[in-house]
Parts: sequence; structure tokens; C-alpha cells
Amino acid sequence: MNRSLNNLLQLRTRQLGLSLSDVAERAGMTRAYLHRLAVGGTANPGIMTLQRLATALQVPASAIYRIFTNTLACP
Repeated sequence: MNRSLNNLLQLRTRQLGLSLSDVAERAGMTRAYLHRLAVGGTANPGIMTLQRLATALQVPASAIYRIFTNTLACP
């Protein structure tokens, strides 16, 4: 489970006044895929997917990359 990404997603959607559907649409993915990313159901998302998510959440891409790097390093 990727608590860090899920927490970031919840925090930023509240701060930006967006729904998960809004974020998914802005990131060019389905809401179901966004949910799988947030809970760790996707083992190896592409770098462009993470970049689009960072843009949709209006956070530095490095913040998203760091979450996935740490998740992969510490099973």
C-alpha cells in the first residue's frame, strides 16, 4: 500500500478543491487507474504517468518520483 501517495492525493485534492475524477482527467488517466496508483496496485508506472500526475496535483514531479522510489526500495 502506498500511503504516502494516497495521503498526498487526498491532501492536494482538498487544497485545490478538486475531485479524484478531476485529477484523473487532468492527468489523462481513468479514476480507477488513479486509485490503483494511490493504493499501490500498480507496480511500475511510467515516468510520464507520474509526471502528468504531478502536474495535475500541482506539485514538483520530484515529490511523486521520491514516493515511488522509496516504495520500490522498501517493500
